[in-house]
Amino acid sequence: MSGIISFDSNKFNPSMVKGDIESPENIRTKMVGVVLSLCPKDAVITDTAFTTSISRDSKKVCVSVWKFNLADLKDNCPLNCFVEAGDDAAIVWNVQLFEGDKYLSEACNYANTTCAMGYRFDEERRTLFMLGTKAASYTRAFDSCIKFLFVDPDPMVDIVADAIPAVSVSKTKVGFSGTVLVKDYNVTLSFRNGELVATIPHKYTMNDEVYGMQFSNYSKLVKFANEDDVKSFNWDALWDDLYEHRNGTCTYCGSLGS
Repeated sequence: MSGIISFDSNKFNPSMVKGDIESPENIRTKMVGVVLSLCPKDAVITDTAFTTSISRDSKKVCVSVWKFNLADLKDNCPLNCFVEAGDDAAIVWNVQLFEGDKYLSEACNYANTTCAMGYRFDEERRTLFMLGTKAASYTRAFDSCIKFLFVDPDPMVDIVADAIPAVSVSKTKVGFSGTVLVKDYNVTLSFRNGELVATIPHKYTMNDEVYGMQFSNYSKLVKFANEDDVKSFNWDALWDDLYEHRNGTCTYCGSLGS
């Protein structure tokens, strides 16, 4: 039995196999179980010969598993290593994310990766049993990107970001992070689930260094329930409060030269 290899998804498709292809049920079932635990309850499940699709609206996660004899490959790359190792068959599996017709190859580090394992015919039962657990573990690596795929956009993200004067932000559909200049301080901002956190960093002085002083930065939490809260919010008051507490809180002070 050879080890597991991984490669870009576009380097394998079932048309490369000229013989029979199977889709081991135990492996696919365990992978689908992991995906379903991460998807909305109203997601729709669709099965084809080698792939199970879990979809909601225009978003879809596809779980695919293929088992075939290596002798039936039209082009054995990137599975050539299994042939060289003397293996007889291979199992290939992957998880792919789609939004509409777009394949989200950059959705997360694993989204453009396919895995495979080669084995000899007399090792098939053991391989099928073992790969159920391994393929499920592989699928769990998609945890955050599957959840993110199906989450609904938060309209407050744009409302809050657009209301902040002279702010530079990086936005997703569920939140943003960024910085805003408050006098000579770069205040960091983060927003998610209706909560804005603004943090002003302590500027360390020579005196701080001499005494080995350590500070916790001052942060302010602001909650926005709706657009009216944003429109009526006093941003200048927030910046003034942050600047007034710019030194933060001293958490440690040693002796001279410590």
